[in-house]
Amino acid sequence: MNRGWRVLVVASILAVLVGLVAVGMWQLEAHGISQFFVMGVAFLGFGAVLTTLNLTLSDDYIRRHEWEPGKDHLKYMVRRGWYYSMLAGVAFIGLHYLDRWMLAGPQ
Repeated sequence: MNRGWRVLVVASILAVLVGLVAVGMWQLEAHGISQFFVMGVAFLGFGAVLTTLNLTLSDDYIRRHEWEPGKDHLKYMVRRGWYYSMLAGVAFIGLHYLDRWMLAGPQ
């Protein structure tokens, strides 16, 4: 596959993803669901996937892929990325409830 086709495939994938995000945000606003809550749940789900990978991928598996150029990034993402995504998910859900509390006003 030549470079032109690869660029076209990547650009079309990115365009589809941007379109899906736009439709998702439009539906969130239409149904009154907080974007902070949805982003928090998404980050928690991503953190759960990374936690599962952290617990299941062994160093032997990563050593077998030593020839790959992104090996160090993969190792860092699996070993430490779950912490940041879980922290971001909890922060977004906290922002959601802080926003609801601020909108409710003084009781």
